[in-house]
Amino acid sequence: MLIAAALLGGLTGYYFGIRAGAIAAVVSALLFVLAMVMPGYALPIYAIVGVAVIAICFIGPKVAKPNAARVSVSWARKGLTKAWQLIDKLKDRSG
Repeated sequence: MLIAAALLGGLTGYYFGIRAGAIAAVVSALLFVLAMVMPGYALPIYAIVGVAVIAICFIGPKVAKPNAARVSVSWARKGLTKAWQLIDKLKDRSG
């Protein structure tokens, strides 16, 4: 469930900025912990999070991305590219 909270935060962060994504990830993680502690409320909590994901998927592309979201995506791409290049270099040196 924590992976789902991280994915919800990432999706929200992509469309609405890093701060909104972090808030969404923390809130959904707290909701999932609440669902584990109080199993009677698990189904409504899962439904709320599911509706939130669907709403972000429909509303997000229609809303103009803020500059922070574009910058964070470009930083993530650059970081992943550099990490992949480092892994390739380490593979070449080891074998």
